[in-house]
Amino acid sequence: MSSFTYKPNNHYPYKDLCETLRQDIYTKDINRSNINQHFNSIINILKDGIEKDDVKKMMLHIYFADGEDVELSIFDYLFNLMFWQLNTEIDAPINSVHLVFFEAITKKEIKNYIDNIFIDKYRGKIPFLDTNVMIDNIFGKFRDIKVFQPYLANTLNVEDMIDLMNEHQEVYDALHFDISQIPLEDVKDAGMKMTDTLNSYIKKSDHCLRDSIITGECVNPRQFKEVAVNVGSKPDGQGSVFPHPIKNSFMNGGLQTPEEMTVESSVGRIAQILQKNNVGNSGALARQLELNNQDSFLNPDPNYTCDTQNFEEVYIENMTMLNMYNLRYYRFNPKGIDYLLMSKRDVDLVGKTLYFRSPMTCASAARGHGICRKCYGELYFTNLDINVGQIAAEGLSSIYTQILLSAKHLLESLVIKMVWTPAFNDFFVATFNTIGLIEGKNFKGCKLIIDEEIKSEEELDDIEYNNYINSFKVRYPDGTEADIHTQESDNLYLEADLLEYINRNKTKGNLVTTSDDDEYYIELDMSKLAELPSLFRVEIKNNELSATMDHIKKLIDNKSVISEHDRNTILREFITTNIKGNIKLNAVHFEVLLMNQIRAADDIMELPDWTIPNAPYQILTLTKSLSDNRSIGVRLQSSKVQKALLNPLNDFIHHPSISDLYYQVTPQEYLSDDFVSDDYRVEEDDISENVIEPISFDNPKIRVGHRIKKKKIPKNTRFS
Repeated sequence: MSSFTYKPNNHYPYKDLCETLRQDIYTKDINRSNINQHFNSIINILKDGIEKDDVKKMMLHIYFADGEDVELSIFDYLFNLMFWQLNTEIDAPINSVHLVFFEAITKKEIKNYIDNIFIDKYRGKIPFLDTNVMIDNIFGKFRDIKVFQPYLANTLNVEDMIDLMNEHQEVYDALHFDISQIPLEDVKDAGMKMTDTLNSYIKKSDHCLRDSIITGECVNPRQFKEVAVNVGSKPDGQGSVFPHPIKNSFMNGGLQTPEEMTVESSVGRIAQILQKNNVGNSGALARQLELNNQDSFLNPDPNYTCDTQNFEEVYIENMTMLNMYNLRYYRFNPKGIDYLLMSKRDVDLVGKTLYFRSPMTCASAARGHGICRKCYGELYFTNLDINVGQIAAEGLSSIYTQILLSAKHLLESLVIKMVWTPAFNDFFVATFNTIGLIEGKNFKGCKLIIDEEIKSEEELDDIEYNNYINSFKVRYPDGTEADIHTQESDNLYLEADLLEYINRNKTKGNLVTTSDDDEYYIELDMSKLAELPSLFRVEIKNNELSATMDHIKKLIDNKSVISEHDRNTILREFITTNIKGNIKLNAVHFEVLLMNQIRAADDIMELPDWTIPNAPYQILTLTKSLSDNRSIGVRLQSSKVQKALLNPLNDFIHHPSISDLYYQVTPQEYLSDDFVSDDYRVEEDDISENVIEPISFDNPKIRVGHRIKKKKIPKNTRFS
């Protein structure tokens, strides 16, 4: 028998569990009216005795509605009750498929569970707002377990790391990681690989950080790398990185030289400077995107399908791309039938070219009736009550802003690896940002030739003033030559030692300079150059966080760049650029943004007729789309406001916007016919607070917004 005391008022209906430590539960008996009682009773049992052995031993035998059964501890049963509320809210049976069995309770696992057993199944059948309320009821129950948080508290114990290191050689190697022979561009990835190895051992031990590592909470992997493995490379805030990575971790060695202390202490200030600059740029882009897309909306009829004859051609390159087109309608050929893409099911579509219905070519949207459900996809039911243009603009720009604001990201470096021509590895070695000859190699008969930017004898004499070259040649003993340069033709700066060698030998007459057909170049004996510590230096490129945003801005707001694309290729470039920046939204949001920059080929004020196969169109820049917007209200909010005010074509603009006061479709819903009383007087308090006086009329027959034919407004009419 249990020593735990059953309290009817607190523990009902779990008398057997309290007295015998076991109880049978039939899920068919759990419903909307009693599930909260079940949950609160289990919470009360834990409150009254979570520290007692009897409570820790409590087990429940669960019999599901589909005939399956399972035994759960009281702790596992508690979490299942939380999620089973989704079923009881819609009076659905609780079957074995609804068993909550997470290897680790993480945000990702919770999302996948709710998506799989609820959202995917009932999308379009339950109003979206009701769905949100049901899900919120689950998360509300997490607040009820906060009283147990002290039992989850832990402290950092360095001895745990020592014990793990002594037990596993791989952990020892990770904590004593040596980067001295690793190219600078690979330092970060190598450090993260070691960190992943270390974390894999921590997850399988009783280490104090085990739970945090498993759930991905509290401990950031990149920051943990600096604490335990190595600090590594750091950005300098100028598009490059400091050429001397910090080899130690803060746990093992820390900062040992003045250079390391300078690098580490400077990155904080660099982050602050970048934040200030970046936020201004991302904020400006966000405002432009939101303004240009604020009038996008969905067709209110979910059963309506537009008659478009134009589709977006998309090559599904990988699973990432497939996931970005989840819940979208596609065809295998433009004349085929529509299929709904389910990324979890349709993995065989990877590597295929599909034709998608898209907001970019939705005939309903072009007619002003809103994007139809088929062109928007099944997210239609999720976003029906939301401004789809605003959520697309905010969804993308907010990610840019948050990344650029985040100090932990700003302090990261992601060195762009330089790719050299094949002959480079035969002669040269890159050490951090310097290029030198391979030590110990025989260079007899080999020549290094510098001929770039040398067009005359004067330039030959002034070689020391040439800041950089982009390529050079190596001549083999047999006379064949090989070009040496990077894939991007990066700048190669001549090192001081090489410049000194050239000048010294030039005065001695030992330097071979040759002129053939008015082409001048310098020829150097590589066997003698082997004595120099380095020959060239390169600027280390850091993949700055703003690079993705800058590329997107050029793609959608640079006329010359846009001219290189059609609607298919600009969408492909838009998606792949964001994927490279690790930004993965459903592609429909990108298509909504691009949709509002497409106009008819022969009339910038109209949209294409997408019911015509291969309908002609033009793609405007984001700036021009705003300055030549179809709504006067949007034009007046753009940066080209002076042009908008003086544009003689304003009289012909008749398309309404949600921000327009004078072009509303149904102004009667927002205005009243009641006139201000003739007795109204502005109070002194109103004047001091700059309250605007309402419009009043001396002639009550005059109405604002109504045309008066063949009748002039009397001179004494007063507008105030």
